[in-house]
Formats: sequence, structure tokens, C-alpha cells
Amino acid sequence: MKKQSLWNLGLVFLYIVTYFIDGITRYKNALPLLMLITAIIYLVRNKKIIRVFFNKIMLMIILLCISMLYSLIFSTDIKISWDAMKGDMLTKGFLLSSLLIPIVLFYETKERIIKLVIISFISALSMRMAIEGYIYFLGYQHGIIPFESTRYRNVSDALVFLFPGLIPLWHNKRVDIKAIFILLTMVFCILCLGTLARGAWLATIIMGLIWLIAYREWKLITLSLLLTFAGFIAIQNIQPQYTTKLLNKIHQTDSSARYRNGTQGTALELIMEKPVVGYGYGKNIFHNIYNERVKDHPNWIFKHSIGPHNIYLDIWFGCGVIGLMAFLGVIIVVLTTLIKSISRTTDPDKMTYLMLTVSFFGFYIIRGMFELVDIKPLGILIGLLLIMRYKNQKN
Repeated sequence: MKKQSLWNLGLVFLYIVTYFIDGITRYKNALPLLMLITAIIYLVRNKKIIRVFFNKIMLMIILLCISMLYSLIFSTDIKISWDAMKGDMLTKGFLLSSLLIPIVLFYETKERIIKLVIISFISALSMRMAIEGYIYFLGYQHGIIPFESTRYRNVSDALVFLFPGLIPLWHNKRVDIKAIFILLTMVFCILCLGTLARGAWLATIIMGLIWLIAYREWKLITLSLLLTFAGFIAIQNIQPQYTTKLLNKIHQTDSSARYRNGTQGTALELIMEKPVVGYGYGKNIFHNIYNERVKDHPNWIFKHSIGPHNIYLDIWFGCGVIGLMAFLGVIIVVLTTLIKSISRTTDPDKMTYLMLTVSFFGFYIIRGMFELVDIKPLGILIGLLLIMRYKNQKN
């Protein structure tokens, strides 16, 4: 492999693997800078690279960015909105990643890009789980029981987004790789349950079903159901004093105060006062407005803002109906492109597209309906989709 390929693939690999790892900000900030310099050099040498972006996906991304910029006109605090916008679009944001990843990988073959996607997701998931496992161990030494504390909730986003890293391990014919799949799946389930985040549980279940049904893995579905039932029985009977909170979450049937007078219900009330133009982009804008208005609404459950717990409501609140339509446009165009790509290709292309589909669907459609997920990682999925789509069309 040439040094140029090692550089290109290495940059994107490290960018994806370190994305959900905390505590290494200096190194994480260096990667997009190196990718930007590389992208500029490639663009100067070859203007034809911009052809990668001549499609509906990039058009919808541009419209979403325009709607965010447009919301500055109506923002209740322009500085807060502008800072939030810069962070979500540019600083490792969805726009920057959507542009840099395809340019940096432009000279790589389709086969190398497919391997990069598979290895990156496996490595990122394994590393994040290893770090979280170590945090669990340290917490346990200080008397913090995993299934009785919500302090591990923040890892749920990474677990859901990187879940597709398990898929290629199962489809590898080697017995030792399948053993690794079983081990990582067990660790994944323990860590996911430990988050006590039901939205993450639901997203993971649906993502798994999409994968298994796509490949008609009926035996694995049956085995998974049996193991789930056995695990549920085990949780109720093995050390029940340590799993009370977990069992309560499993048995819980209400919405955790999300709807009427809850997080999403109150957000919708505020949105309906300015549904067209919104209040201005940014989470802190929502917190400020909510905290100002809560005194006028004694029936609201939360007396201090904890956010709308829904990415669609968050964008509607900030950017108005134009921003919501633009974001829904991105969701629809990306999802239809992924589904078409799966139906028109065979493995390993099909598996790679399925990995992107599962991550996108679980993170932004399922989990995004119950939590305010981060919009920035969207750029990773779109960037990989754009370059893979371009390579397939070229072939």
C-alpha cells in the first residue's frame, strides 16, 4: 500500500475511532485539521473531486445549513446560536465531515473504503466498550453498582451509533472471529443495559432486527430471543438487590414524563407559539426560554429545562418549520439512498451499506425520537455514503 493511501485511510480511521472517546481533545482536534489540509491539497490538484457532491444528499445538507443560518435572523441570542451552529456544522460537525471524508478518500479504491468502514466501526466499538468497562470496574471499586446508577447513561449514544460494528464479525466464516462476536455482543448487552436508557435499548433491538431480517438469519433471531428470555430470568433471580432499578426500567410502561407537560410536550407548546421562524438554533436557547417561561406554567413537570428529548423538536424549536423540513429532507434522502444501495449490491458492498443504514436508522430515527442525539456524527455516515456511492457509480 502506498504512503498516500496509508495517510488517507489512517486519517479517516483515527477520526472515526476517536470520535466518541473523551479526554483526548487535543489529538481529536488535530485530525480534522490534518484532513482539511489534505482535502485542500487534493482539491487544488484535481477540481473534478467536487463531482462527489453533485447529488440530492449534499443538496439537502446545504439546505439544512442555510436554514440554520437563516434562523440567526430570529434568534433570541445571536451569539449563542452562532456558537452552537459553528460547533454542530464545522468543528467536527456534520457539514465538515460530509465534505472532508469523501475528498480525503477520493483516490482510494472501493475495496479499501469498504475495509476501512468495517475495521473502523469494529475498532471504535471495541475501544469504547473497553474504556467503559474500565470505568465500570473503577466505579464498582467505589461501591457504584452499574445497574443501579444513571452515571453510565452518556455512553448510550456511542453504543447505538457503533452497534453495526458487530455485523461483519458474525458474517466472517472463521470460528475465532465468531467467538469474538459472541464475546463483544455479551459485553455490549451488559453495557447497554447498564445505561438504563430505554431509548437506547429500543434502538438496539430494532437495529438488530433490521440486520437479521435483511440477511434472513432466522436461527440467530430465535437464539437471540431465547437468550433474551434467559437473561431476563437471570436478572430477576441473580443478585436482585443490585438490579432493582434495572428491573423497574424494564417493567416501566409510561413515557418517563416525555409527553403531556413533560419534556416533549412542553417543547411542543413553546414551538406552537413560533412554529414558522423558531427561537434560534442552540440547546442553550431552549434552556433559557424554558427556564424563563416555566414560572407561567405550574403544570409543567420539570421546573428546570432538561431539553426537548427529541432531535426533531429541537430543530423545529430552533430553526422553525423551514429547518424541520430541511432536516426531514436529509433523513428521507439519505435513508432512500441507503435502501436502494442495499438492494442493488451484493456483499461486501451490501454489508457496508447495511452497516451505515442500521447506524443511521437506529441513531437518528429511533433514538432521535426519544433523546436529543448529537447531530454532528451525521457527517461521518453521509461522508462515507457519498464516497461509496461515487465509487459504485464510477465502477
